[in-house]
Amino acid sequence: MLRISRRKSLTSSNPGPARTEMTPGTVYLVGAGPGDPGLLTIAARDAIAAADVVYYDALAPEAALQFARPNAILHDVGKRGGDIQPAQDGIAAAVIRDAALGRTVIRLKGGDPFVFGRGGEEAEACRAAGIPFVVIPGITSAVAGPAYAGIPVTYRGLARSFAVVTGATHDDSPIDWSGFSAVDTLVVLMGARNVQSITSGLVAGGRSPDTPAAVVQWATTPKQRSVHATLATIAVRAATLGSPAVLVVGDTAALAETLAWYAPPPLAGRSVVVTMSHAVAGPYVTALRTRGADVSEIPLIDVSICPAQPLLTALRSHAGWLLLPGRNAVRALSAALAAGNLDARALAQQRIAVAGPGTADELSRLGLRADFQPDNPGAAALGADLPLDWSRDVLILQSSRAGSALASRLSSRGAEATAVEAYRNEPAPLSSGQVETLRTADAIVLASPSAVDSLSVALNEVSAQLVAIGPTTAAAARSLCGRIDAVAHMPAPGPLADAVERALQ
Repeated sequence: MLRISRRKSLTSSNPGPARTEMTPGTVYLVGAGPGDPGLLTIAARDAIAAADVVYYDALAPEAALQFARPNAILHDVGKRGGDIQPAQDGIAAAVIRDAALGRTVIRLKGGDPFVFGRGGEEAEACRAAGIPFVVIPGITSAVAGPAYAGIPVTYRGLARSFAVVTGATHDDSPIDWSGFSAVDTLVVLMGARNVQSITSGLVAGGRSPDTPAAVVQWATTPKQRSVHATLATIAVRAATLGSPAVLVVGDTAALAETLAWYAPPPLAGRSVVVTMSHAVAGPYVTALRTRGADVSEIPLIDVSICPAQPLLTALRSHAGWLLLPGRNAVRALSAALAAGNLDARALAQQRIAVAGPGTADELSRLGLRADFQPDNPGAAALGADLPLDWSRDVLILQSSRAGSALASRLSSRGAEATAVEAYRNEPAPLSSGQVETLRTADAIVLASPSAVDSLSVALNEVSAQLVAIGPTTAAAARSLCGRIDAVAHMPAPGPLADAVERALQ
């Protein structure tokens, strides 16, 4: 699960910039699906991307929040483990207050907002307040949960009907389970703590105690677990499972024996911290999440682009190799060209060398292709393998903490190497919660020597497995942390996820 640290309380005094006009904004009641971020709809993604404010529930996958704009305000209004949470009326009032100020507001709910999501109540509140609203349905766990356990809710000749019912009422009033005795497949949501009373009620209401039954916990996520039994015995089998869970009763539940298809991915249940900046972390987070990891983004370095003039001066007087050791060097180059009102023609007298495929990909976004990339990614290989027969004049765009290793290596080969400080790396401030996440993680992904340095300062002792994106970072980890547990064979999302798997075997 991806954790994003832009949460605010309901009482936040600054929920983002209001539009100048006072025409009410629109409230979007959005279903985020059953848990797997890949089951989020395109309409939901686009709505989140346009939001000024997002109010999200506990069962909405936090990975969905990555689509929100950087300046969007995120309110966590979910109910977890008995914690004191805002009342429903308070949530609706806050949503309406923001919309009345002209903001686009997302009410993000797990599953579907109109299937036990109280979306109808919130829609009524919007209508009463004169606030326009849009409903974006989501995939409900009532169907997706059984499906991920190999249980179809309908099946020709076996189940012509299915019903979805709550397993807990708001006032604890009893449910007449006899009314569901004729339903072929019964799906019970929010009933994990009441399985015994539910199954007893169904048997008392006329359902055969031998009816196949199943309970699926954390359906569609890497934490998914399921148990199978009969209506008479499922409560005992499900005693070790907690919320959220789906109870399925009916003959189709027995089909899981032959139709079960979902297996937990290799990193299921393992916590991994990605320490790159948010600007570049996305593909790496996705690769790890696809393999089941519980991913937290905690950038250890704040990157800022240096003033453009020194770099522009160096570029104008240089004819030879231009070395870009990383993505931030490309961004610094782009910023300098823009500041000087220049384009790629300003680089006509230069050839560009990059340290690896990630940097080459970043460069391609400027419409430029690298003239050289070492077979083994990294600054060390770039310094050792750069062909100097074309030119021995080399200009390096590097960070404020890069040191002289690359320039010295090139100079030892006869190059005239000049380094320009193109961007600054400073340790990012960390909250106590972020430090605790680093301390308890199973693995920490490190993408630069600067990140290693910041980690060594933040933690006196690192118990997590350390995974480096390349050999230069690995060397820094060995020097400052005393070890490195795995190194990606190239700085790309797939190889990095492979390295994390190796480290956690």
